[in-house]
Formats: sequence, C-alpha cells, structure tokens
Amino acid sequence: MHTILAKLVSIIIAPIVLIGGLFSPNLPVVSNPQTDSNTPTVGATLPQATGVFETSLATPITSTATSMTLTANAIRGGGAVSGYSCFTVDEGSAQAEVICGTVSGTTVSSLTRGVSYSDGVTSVSGNKFAHRRGANVKITDFPIVQILKAQNNGDATFANPLKYESGIAPLAADDLTDKEYVDGVAIAGAPDASTTVKGIGKTSVAPVSSTNPIFVGDNDGRVPTQSENDALVGTSGTPSTSNKYVTNDDTTGTGSVVRNSVVSGIVASITKFGGTGADGALNVTSGTTTIDLAGANVVVKNYTSINVSAGATLDFSNPASDGTIIIFKSQGTVTFAGTVDIRNLGSAGGAGGSVGNPGSAGSVPFGNVFSNTSALAGANTPTGSGTEVVSTTTLSAVTRNQNTLYSKFIALTVGGGGGGGYGGGTSATGGAGGRGAGSMYVESLGVLSITGTIQATGTTGSNAVAGTSDSGGGGGGGGAGGQFIVLYNSTVTNSGTYNFSGGNGGNGSAAGGGSGGNGASGGQGGGNAYPGGAGGRTYASNGNTGNNGATGGNSGGTGGTGGAAATASGGSGGGGGAGGFYLVVANTELN
Repeated sequence: MHTILAKLVSIIIAPIVLIGGLFSPNLPVVSNPQTDSNTPTVGATLPQATGVFETSLATPITSTATSMTLTANAIRGGGAVSGYSCFTVDEGSAQAEVICGTVSGTTVSSLTRGVSYSDGVTSVSGNKFAHRRGANVKITDFPIVQILKAQNNGDATFANPLKYESGIAPLAADDLTDKEYVDGVAIAGAPDASTTVKGIGKTSVAPVSSTNPIFVGDNDGRVPTQSENDALVGTSGTPSTSNKYVTNDDTTGTGSVVRNSVVSGIVASITKFGGTGADGALNVTSGTTTIDLAGANVVVKNYTSINVSAGATLDFSNPASDGTIIIFKSQGTVTFAGTVDIRNLGSAGGAGGSVGNPGSAGSVPFGNVFSNTSALAGANTPTGSGTEVVSTTTLSAVTRNQNTLYSKFIALTVGGGGGGGYGGGTSATGGAGGRGAGSMYVESLGVLSITGTIQATGTTGSNAVAGTSDSGGGGGGGGAGGQFIVLYNSTVTNSGTYNFSGGNGGNGSAAGGGSGGNGASGGQGGGNAYPGGAGGRTYASNGNTGNNGATGGNSGGTGGTGGAAATASGGSGGGGGAGGFYLVVANTELN
C-alpha cells in the first residue's frame, strides 16, 4: 500500500517540477564546457553596454539560428540598442544562453551562440539552446568584463590603437608612450648628421622606393674609392663635355687613349693564355680534317683540348692573299702525334714576267713589321742570279733565340712569296714565284706532346718557259718557310719532325735559236718577313744558277738551275726561299 502511494505521488509531482523549472528564476544554470570549433569567437571588438534593456523574442529560434527578432527595441529613458551587443536569453532557466550579434532595429544578425560563461568569448556547443516565442531577452555586460580582463592580463590584444591626451609624456622607463612622443624624439629630437655625428639627413636624389629608401655605405663596391676618383680625373684636367673618357662607345678610336677596337686582332688574341675554350675540343683521329680560313689574316680558335692522332692530318684552306696567321689556344692538353700542315698559307708569289719584262715581286707577307717596302721591286743588275733587293741589315730588327722568350711581344709573320722571274726573248716568259708557308702560334695550358710532323716548307718557284729564238726567261723565286711557335705551361714531350725549308727556286729556261739575246735573271726567294723581289735583267752569255735562300730555322731552298745557252743566253734560275723556323718554349711571361 505504501509503495503504490509513493508511485502515485511521484507521477503527480514530476510534471509540476518540470513546469516549475521552466519558470523558476532560482534554479542553477547548467552549462557544457565543450567548445564548438565551428562557430566564430567574440573578437577584440567590445560589445555595446547599455545600462538597462529588456525585451522578448518575437519568433522562436533554433539552437543553430544565426539571427533573431526582438519584439521591441527601446532603452529606458529613450533611444535604441544598435551595433554589436550581447544578450542573455531565458535568464535563470536551464536553457539560459548568452548570445552576441549585431543589432539593427529589432533584428539581431551574425549571432555568436552559446558564449562561454568562463571567458565571455568562446562559443560552446553545450550552451546553445532552442528558445520559444516570448522568451525573455536582457542585455548583458558579462562578455565585456571578460574581454577587458583578458586584454589587461596580456591574454588578448587590443584591436584598435590606444590614445592618450595630447602632450602626455612617459615618466618611468616602463611607461607606455604614444606615436606623437616617439616621433618627436626620433625626428625632431635627433641631431643633424655631420662628418662626425650620426643623425638625420636627406637623400641626394629621390629614392627608387619612397617607402624603402636605401643608403649606400662607403664600403659598397659600387662606390669609387678616392684612388679610383683620382684615376678618373687623371692628369689632364677635370672630365667634361670637351674632355671625355674613352669608352667602347667611342668607335672611332681617335683619342689619345688606345682602345681595344683599334688594337690589331693579333695582339688582342693573345691576352689570355690558354683561351676561353669556346670552340670545344679539337680531336682529329683519322684521315684529314681541313679548317677553312675564309680569307682571314688572323684565325683564332679557343679549344678545351687539341689532339691530332698518329696517321691523321690537320690541314687548312682558303688563306688570305698576303697570308694567314693561325692561333690555337688550349685550356687542356695539346697532342700533335700526326701531321700539321701549314704549307701554302703564306703570302703569294709574284707573277713571272712577260717577254722582255720583269716579273712581279711577291706579296708583302701579313705580320710584316718592316716599313722599307720600296726596295722590293725588281732591279736591273749585271748578274745572272736572283737579285737581293732587301739588304740583310734591314732584318736586324728581329732576332731569334730558340731557347728563351724574353718579351711579352711575339712577332708573328707568314713566309714571304718568291718573286717572279724576268721574261726573256720571244715567248720566253719568266717563272712565277712560289708561295710562302703560314704562321702558327699555339698556347698549351696543359701537357704538351709533339711527336708527329709539322709541315711548313715554302713552295718551289715555277720554271721559266723556254724561248723560241732569243734569250731564256728567269725562274721564279722559292717561297719562304713558315713559322711555328708553341708556348706551354705544363710538362712537354718534343720529339717531332719539323720541316721548315724554303722553297727551291725555279729553273731558268734555255735560250732559243736566235742570236744576240740576253739571258734574264730569276726571281728572288721569299723571306720570313719580306717578299721576294722580281728578277732583274742580266747580261751574261749563259744563265747562272739562282742564289740559295737565306738560312732561317731550317736551311734555305736551293737556287734554280740556269738555262742552257744556245746562240743566245739562257735565263737564270730563281733564288731559293728563306728557311722558316720553329720555337717550342715554356711560357714564363703570359698570363
């Protein structure tokens, strides 16, 4: 009986308690500390703090609603709530919730639901509830107090600048200051800069970036030193529009300063020992590889390495008419185990004379440093040999030493062409002069090995054409031997064969069947620094053997055989070309 009565009492009382809980203001608020990471938190912007404001919901809201509508928006004493504000909805009930949002009229939008009761900022999912129409709505300053506490405790930041009254200066070292005070100290309070005082100054020109001006220190490599400034000013006055610096823009090269553009290519090409390697590796392993010189006087090749294998040949074609100088630079090894052929790359020989006329002198060889070229014409002399038209004293300007390089100046010149022979009697034309050999200069930064053959002999002069009834023509002079110079920086093997003889002179032609004629002289052989002159006239009854060429590094060529006499004189043989020379020596001067 007692048990049944107890159950009846619980059934009756339970609904009463539930209904009372909905309206009782004294029941405790239940909150869930679990936060909802998907909802925004209250920012550092502080909510409005109206003194007294109370109303109710005009419509119900769910626990996830992002806006709500108030039945009225009127502050006691006048005015209305606006802007960001916080409210307590259903205060005192189990569904009590702090909601913050932006108020405009009776609408509150952009709601932050279930604001934490601990920090006044965090949105907590367990604190979000649905609310009925007519639920009580009161303004609250709880979030404001929590935000201010966090900011002043250093747990949150201030969203907007803090301002002092004008003219308030800090007193203690840890006092806060305002921008006005800092600007006054940093700018107005700093001294002007001088040569001895660090301070405030102005830029000499407007900076590229007004927000990021850059000052250049005196140790910046772009700022000239005093010595560099002195060098720029020079000793001939201050630079001006009438006293300009010479730069690469000055293409005329007419100033007193020698520019690179007016320096000979042969000098410019030897300014860096071993070169740049721009032409890659030269590797001749078999057969014949021919390099086209394209009619240039100077051809420079910058290799990483050079190799001409045994049995292979490195040849050249299309030299300039007055000869071509070949410059090879190697950053690595240089190996000449095969054949390097620089024949027929010097200056051209002179043409043979027509009947009764002198032949032409050989072409002036490129690289000739001598100015006395007026003596290179043929001369009428009472000798039966090739005429020497350049005295040996003229050649004393150049001396050669095969063991030591004494100067950074290297004279490079091709072999001279032989002169043409004098024309004889009827149909007896003179022989053409032979072409000289070229000049080759090699720089080896790595190991050097020369075990092959270097061919640099002069070309033989042409024989004169036989006459039919009068004196014979003179043979052409032989071309001079070439020049081969190698400088090396590393170890060397030098057991190669060097052929640098001058070309033989051409034979004079026999006289014809006529009588009373005179034989003609053969052309002079070419030299290393000068061409052969044309053959002069002779009055000998028989043609003489041409003179042997001058001795260079190798022997000169043999003079041509004089023409046999008939009833008239035979032509003289052409002079032999001068011998060339070679030099393989360690580099001690060039960088």
